[in-house]
This record gives sequence, structure tokens and C-alpha cells, in this order.
Amino acid sequence: MEEDSLFGKRLIALREERGCSLEEIAKHVGITKSVLSKYERGLHVPGLMAAKRIADFFNVSIDYITGNSDERNNVTRKIFQDLFKDLSENEKSDVIKYIEFVKSKKED
Repeated sequence: MEEDSLFGKRLIALREERGCSLEEIAKHVGITKSVLSKYERGLHVPGLMAAKRIADFFNVSIDYITGNSDERNNVTRKIFQDLFKDLSENEKSDVIKYIEFVKSKKED
């Protein structure tokens, strides 16, 4: 495996953690076992849709599986997106100011 293949390393770890076979994941993702094995060994890089399906299978974010984040899920981000979606720009600004205020009190 290539040293910089964090995707492959994380894929192996997730597969072993869940006790899944290459065949099971490949079938779910819609690729061959051979291609999945190449992802694990860092010999091939998945396209966006394949990476998304793999991430969804393991219930992790694409950022996590590709090594852009150590946070497995973006649950917090999703919660804030859901909370913010119906707010006006002024309301969003007020919420951000309040969060900054709470953080400043914590630092004192």
C-alpha cells in the first residue's frame, strides 16, 4: 500500500471493524471485489460517487474516509445546517454573536 493512501487504510479499518467481506461492500457499492481491493491497497482512487456510496455504507463522512477529517460523521455540522436553514441572515448573525459570547465567557 502506498504511504499516502489514507482512503485505503481507513477503508480496511472500517471493513475489519464491521466484519464485512470485500464481496459484501463491493455488492452494496456496485463495484467489483477487485476494484475495491485496489482501493484498499492504494492502487486505484475511487470516483466521487463510489467514495460516497462507501462512506454511506459505513455511516461516515466522505471527509473522514478520504482523510480530510478525523471526525467520522459530520453530525454537528448537519445539526447546525438544519437549525440555520430557516433563519434570516440577521438571525444567523445573532446566533453567531451569541456563540462567540458564550465562548468568550468560557475563556475568562
